[in-house]
Amino acid sequence: MKKTVLILAIVLVLAFMFTLTASATEPTPISGFFFFVDPYGPTDYCITTGPPYVSDGFLVGCVDQSEKPGLGEHGSIHLTMLTSGGELSGTCEFNLRAYEIDGIARFVANRCTGDLAGLHMKAVGWAANGLWEGSYHFDP
Repeated sequence: MKKTVLILAIVLVLAFMFTLTASATEPTPISGFFFFVDPYGPTDYCITTGPPYVSDGFLVGCVDQSEKPGLGEHGSIHLTMLTSGGELSGTCEFNLRAYEIDGIARFVANRCTGDLAGLHMKAVGWAANGLWEGSYHFDP
């Protein structure tokens, strides 16, 4: 009898753990353009889902990172998302990994504040055409 109760308890705990894992929101695909802003420095750029080089899309964000040599950059990005419920904005950590050989950059925005707390976004961008694509989701 004790073994049956123990096995039943283990099965219930495992089932509960599976439900917690499965409750995360699915990532939503997203894509857009990045563009440089005055004074056209290597760290003065923004990303948007709007028309090319115009900052009026569903998502708009401008990067603030230090200017230092190397392919890995760390900084912050101020993001604004337009949703059916209104405008959401906040500041997120921004990590960029650029590859000079092929002109591909990968970035991650997370640990956000404000309305965007819980946002996780990752994307890949191409220097040759100024396009990026990725996905985002919010914590459950």
